[in-house]
Amino acid sequence: MRTLSSDEVRAADVNSVFWGVGTRILMENAGAGVARVVKDLTSSKPCKVAIIAGSGGKAGDSFVAARHLASDDYEVHVYLVSRVVRHEDAKANLEILKNQHNVVLQDYKPGVSLDYDVVIDGLLGIGVKGAPKDLYADAIRTINSSRGIKVAIDIPSGLDPDTGEVPGDVVRADVTVTLVAPKPGLLKAPEVLGKLVIVNIGLPPNALRVVGPGDVEVWFRKKDVKARKGEGGRVLVIAGSKEYVGAPWLTALGAWVAGADLVYLAAPEYV
Repeated sequence: MRTLSSDEVRAADVNSVFWGVGTRILMENAGAGVARVVKDLTSSKPCKVAIIAGSGGKAGDSFVAARHLASDDYEVHVYLVSRVVRHEDAKANLEILKNQHNVVLQDYKPGVSLDYDVVIDGLLGIGVKGAPKDLYADAIRTINSSRGIKVAIDIPSGLDPDTGEVPGDVVRADVTVTLVAPKPGLLKAPEVLGKLVIVNIGLPPNALRVVGPGDVEVWFRKKDVKARKGEGGRVLVIAGSKEYVGAPWLTALGAWVAGADLVYLAAPEYV
């Protein structure tokens, strides 16, 4: 089964824009996919749904899911753990929700009781590492205490998407709706993901198959001017022939210009 690391997802998002499919479209498709899974879980019978949302792209996915569920007469309550939504696409979808009369928006407060048929985890996505803190940790514990069906978007909040490590509180989902492909950490932590459902969000095939601007942005990050020698990595160039004596030097120079701190050249004496 193919997996996508957090870096690969970030690269694919940028590449998708390059190929003409913007992140707003991807978010719409992701949220709609989550809503479809919830409808399948409830046999399309409208019921009470709680969404616990953070401030990033995962929150945006949950806002879209809320809108789609509400349009099918589900009773949707959205609990905002953060009053400041940082992701621009998520912010736009939150503004749309504010104009929906059949969606209840409220701040998350410790001690709230989630007496709902379905609880959606829209808290922490693949860009967050380390143990959840403060309200986020409390919200995760509240989700876990709910008797409703717990649905995690992409990954259960608190799980490292790449390593599968759980450094603190983690959502113990009944269903994980992962986007595009499973993240490596999901396959290493079956005890927290529940049933795994993969949702296609309309990512252009070339966003994953062809090296694009996203790959350059992710894999060739801008070097920190305060970086120490060695942090940029070391490169060994093994090259050289009598026909192309300049090739080894050009290759070594290219590695250095690309950001390598130390470049070693192994070449025949005549080079």
